[in-house]
Amino acid sequence: MSSYQPSLFDVAPIARKQDPISSQLAAEELIDSGKLAERERVALALVNLHSGKTGEELDQLAGAKKREISKRLAGLAQKRQIRRGRKEEMRACSVTGRLCLTWWPMEGG
Repeated sequence: MSSYQPSLFDVAPIARKQDPISSQLAAEELIDSGKLAERERVALALVNLHSGKTGEELDQLAGAKKREISKRLAGLAQKRQIRRGRKEEMRACSVTGRLCLTWWPMEGG
């Protein structure tokens, strides 16, 4: 497990400079409360246990509301803890019925 600790400079995936101040404050709260790190741990564990699932399927497995888990997937991929599925790994999501990206553990990880 990585010892990565997000800082206020790492909030780009959560809130952008052009987002309303309320979004920026919510992002700061998410980091300061430890909820961001906890959601990242859950997302990483789910991808490792259920490789090839879509973000919505992972949210459903976690019982997450408001995409709490799937919102963390791109950040984990950016940190090279998981990987986004290749084009040929896209498939219909069992939750939405739409063609969606899938998420996978890092090879050799």
